[in-house]
Amino acid sequence: MKEEKIEIIKDAYSKPHWIISGNEENFEYAIKCKQTWGVQDKWFPQWKSLEKGNILFFYLSGKIKRIIGVGKAENKFIQREPLWPDEIEEGGVKYPLRFEFTLDYLLDKKEWKAKGIGISNFISEKFGKGAFAELLRGGICFIRYKELIEFLYERFESSFNYKFQTQEIFIPETKVEIEVDKTGIHKHLQDLILQIGSMNKLLSEKEYSVDNIRLDAIWRRIEKGSPTYVFEVQVGGDIYHALSKLKHAYDLWNSNIFLVVNDKKEIYDAHNLLNGTFHEIKDKIKIIFSKDMEELFRRKQSWWNYEKELGIL
Repeated sequence: MKEEKIEIIKDAYSKPHWIISGNEENFEYAIKCKQTWGVQDKWFPQWKSLEKGNILFFYLSGKIKRIIGVGKAENKFIQREPLWPDEIEEGGVKYPLRFEFTLDYLLDKKEWKAKGIGISNFISEKFGKGAFAELLRGGICFIRYKELIEFLYERFESSFNYKFQTQEIFIPETKVEIEVDKTGIHKHLQDLILQIGSMNKLLSEKEYSVDNIRLDAIWRRIEKGSPTYVFEVQVGGDIYHALSKLKHAYDLWNSNIFLVVNDKKEIYDAHNLLNGTFHEIKDKIKIIFSKDMEELFRRKQSWWNYEKELGIL
């Protein structure tokens, strides 16, 4: 089957834009710590609204007071283990609402102060000083002013020769049918999930117990951290019970939740329950067919082995 490339044009401004504020020390640490950011509980409404793919402008407070980079939000999670230097020093968690991010452009550190983009004057002139509290109060601040977004886009292009991507390319993939012996399929899929997690450099565990329930497989970023990804493998049996466990994981940790199924009937049953009893997680859960999990493992393993041959891993 020949793959066709379909170009989808999207207005860049249609995506939510945010300003992420923090001091220099914490930002540098966030980059080293697998590009993870965190905020206090008081920022829960903003953190809850943040979605994967949203555009993030990184603003350094303190002496720098400049925008020094841009990226995108990735997976969100809640973690009650100390991570940042001030948390470790104080022996408590100050920033439990966390999320990963990508860095699409980052100014060299030695140029942060001299070449970073100052926005204070622009905000004051365009929107008044009251907008400072809205945009530069720390944590996560939503940008509701299109003029500010346009200003930042123009400055990134003129100062850094960085042009924002306004197109997305969608390439449908050809599905590969793989026959899997149904004997022991549940354990087989659990093992695949664990191996994929390990190749992603995550801590993987199966039969993870919490609150008298047992989750089929989980991935964590750090030892003793909360599960960031939770999987239930459904091969026959009670799909209601599987969804209830995933909902519990989402409610408890805000985990990314996945249901792995083995036939079309299970998908049909899952959708019926997600449109009714479990409607709260309808837009949060991802359903993966077992053969797609097989294909993911095969592609991941091939790439991983190739990197090992080149000496990258």
